[in-house]
Amino acid sequence: MDGKEVASLSEFDPEQIESIEVLKQHATDKFGERGKEGVIHITTKKVVKKTIGFNEDDKPLLILDGEMQDAAFDLNSVSPGEIKSMEVIKGKRATELFGDEGKNGVVVITRKKTN
Repeated sequence: MDGKEVASLSEFDPEQIESIEVLKQHATDKFGERGKEGVIHITTKKVVKKTIGFNEDDKPLLILDGEMQDAAFDLNSVSPGEIKSMEVIKGKRATELFGDEGKNGVVVITRKKTN
């Protein structure tokens, strides 16, 4: 899994699978004697978590589902799985669209619709 050998998948979340590749007779070419019975190569989805800090003076404007959020809004309250799209608008275009409030850039997030 992700380049590491595992003995059991019992605690693995199937929702995290990006791709599955079944290697048959060519498994020994890549894995030697360990691959003589075949190999199942599973690649998981990658989730990158990075914290970005802003000073109050350079904080971008945040638009969530079409609504402007105030500076106190906690972006961590939005799960990455909820996000349908995200757009970053910078420079002249940000101020053209959002005036002085867009001077530090704008982050527009649209969440997936729930039924």
